[in-house]
Amino acid sequence: MMSEKKYLRLRMKMYIKLNYKKEIDNMSSVYPTKESYESALQTVKEYGERQANLKRLASDLSFHLQKFDNFKFKVNKKEGKVLFTGVLKDTSEIKIGESVCSVGDVFADVIGKLIAVKKSIGVSVDDVVEHVEGKGIEFDSKGIYANSISVTGILHPNEIISSVSSVDSCFKLS
Repeated sequence: MMSEKKYLRLRMKMYIKLNYKKEIDNMSSVYPTKESYESALQTVKEYGERQANLKRLASDLSFHLQKFDNFKFKVNKKEGKVLFTGVLKDTSEIKIGESVCSVGDVFADVIGKLIAVKKSIGVSVDDVVEHVEGKGIEFDSKGIYANSISVTGILHPNEIISSVSSVDSCFKLS
């Protein structure tokens, strides 16, 4: 005959196994749809392209910094500003450049630094600006869009926009 302690231990093991099996049986198998899989692949592809572009911009920054003996960056990520000061090797001339994120831009260290350096030496920044990512807020002559959703109404600082085509996209302007 089995001792009471062994019997209780055995009953507990059986109870755990049965409940565990029920939980596994009740789990529904969730597989991604073809659309969500393709969307994820597209996101991974875009991320890879973005990283390659940032790497190229970093090497461009390195190339331009070789023109300077001494240089310093003052980066303020909170305000989206980069201030560059440097002394040119050839002329010992002091150069200063600044880059500031526009409303709706995502701050990227490399891009901000490269824009500031290029501005300091008078080189066009158009090739760099095209790589700036937006936060999903767009302004154009036709209106304002938050994540491609049209936003209408009278805009005043620190007031909520009066009407929006989607409740999710309400935001305050500061």
